[in-house]
Amino acid sequence: LRRTIFIIGLIAQIMLCLIVYARWLYSKYEACDLNYASPAYLLATVGWPLLTVLAQELDLTQYWRIDIAALCIGPGIIFYALAFASIMHSMPQRHVRGAPILFLIVAPPSVIAIALANFAQTFH
Repeated sequence: LRRTIFIIGLIAQIMLCLIVYARWLYSKYEACDLNYASPAYLLATVGWPLLTVLAQELDLTQYWRIDIAALCIGPGIIFYALAFASIMHSMPQRHVRGAPILFLIVAPPSVIAIALANFAQTFH
């Protein structure tokens, strides 16, 4: 049952990322540029490290013979770095300093740190 939930979460995360980043980078109605990232795009990056932690807890490497946790952490780090750099680059023009939504900048790295700590424990 937990592996089924993981598969559903993985499919939902892939679909969410495809929709969110397609709207951000390929929109017909807004300017499509990396400069137009909003902190809300960081929400789409939190799911990848959460899936990594879940895959580590379920020990899916043993069942699937592929390190799915390592495959999930990669897009999370890359998408976070892209969104973070874009937000920081556009911050002076958009005047979003002090906005409560900027608290989302902290969420993905904290979950990524938990996932990386779990990787370090399994390699001892």
